[in-house]
Amino acid sequence: MLETLSNGCIIYLSKSTAWLENDYKYVNNITCYLKTISTNAPKRLVSVETAFVKEVVSYCSAKLESIFEKLKNDLKTTDENYIIHIKSFKDFILAKGYDMDKIDMHQLSKICYEYYNIVKDDSSIPPKFLGHINKAGSYIESMLSITRCARKKKYKSQFSNVIMYIGVPDIIKDQPIFSWKNIIKRFTDDYKVFMDNCSKKSEIMERIRKVYNDKDTQQHQLLDSDDVKQRIYLHPAMTISAYIIENNIKKKGHL
Repeated sequence: MLETLSNGCIIYLSKSTAWLENDYKYVNNITCYLKTISTNAPKRLVSVETAFVKEVVSYCSAKLESIFEKLKNDLKTTDENYIIHIKSFKDFILAKGYDMDKIDMHQLSKICYEYYNIVKDDSSIPPKFLGHINKAGSYIESMLSITRCARKKKYKSQFSNVIMYIGVPDIIKDQPIFSWKNIIKRFTDDYKVFMDNCSKKSEIMERIRKVYNDKDTQQHQLLDSDDVKQRIYLHPAMTISAYIIENNIKKKGHL
């Protein structure tokens, strides 16, 4: 959450897991990069902007890799609805001088951003494929928007005087939750048939695993177990809202 002031801005941050040293380092580095970019504007510091982008890509690497894997799987499909669009996308990559097998996350995100803006209004592209391209390109799009904003004279004071509030999540470990079987049997008597159908759809099974895998150990918990426990936490947005309400935005520092 961002609050703009006449001579600066306040940024409220929170996350769903405990803050680690790497998280604090990342926030500090990003803040410093943006302050430097803004302070030196309108002169453009390409080296600092590049460092900013690399920092974000590195920090978000796990999420980016997941998105890019989905996109690469799209490129392997034999679905006739995809073929012509896959060829168009690959040709675009080659025209930019990149090798699909060697392209890095930063480069691929930039390619997806550019390609999406060219084809986004083409209704013949499978929505799933277009969505993956859009998502992959959204990272570089966000970073370009942020650096453009930081270089604007009217925002110089906001970026040069940043106050950070770091919200520490309220985490409850080993919270008992209903098993998947318990929930599904409330809506259907034939649990086995239902699960057989679910097992044929990888995206559904992936979502189920995300809910029931132990968040600390990443170990799978049985979906029909009577003893399912999970680590739960307040949503980051609620953590920030609770802080603002309780403190009436009068205190400064860490939550």
